[in-house]
Amino acid sequence: MFLWDASVGRLRLAAQHWGVGEDLGEVRAGAWTIGLNGICGRAFRLEQPVLVADVEGDPDFLSFPGSRTRSELAVPVQIGGRVLGVVNLESPRVGAYGPAEVEAVRAWIDAVRDTILGFYRDPG
Repeated sequence: MFLWDASVGRLRLAAQHWGVGEDLGEVRAGAWTIGLNGICGRAFRLEQPVLVADVEGDPDFLSFPGSRTRSELAVPVQIGGRVLGVVNLESPRVGAYGPAEVEAVRAWIDAVRDTILGFYRDPG
């Protein structure tokens, strides 16, 4: 999950869960930031989910060290009509996500809304 950090004008990784063999130690919650130019950035800017069946065909895809990603789902975290961040799922399998996963992530965001707000610090 990435949350907007106005102090640097980027999305900051707030929480993560890695699959086996994906994290090389360079991508750490609290330290890793990304701009608004990737798939997560697109979901944040457009304020709507972005579902990419095969990232190899998407010009916005940004890989991270050790990535084996082939499909991606980015769902904006909207609280009180404001986008605060993005929940991002990545899979090594093409076509891993669909509309059911979009709805499941939205439901999860609703269920953990208070926890997300606890992570979020709007410095601006």
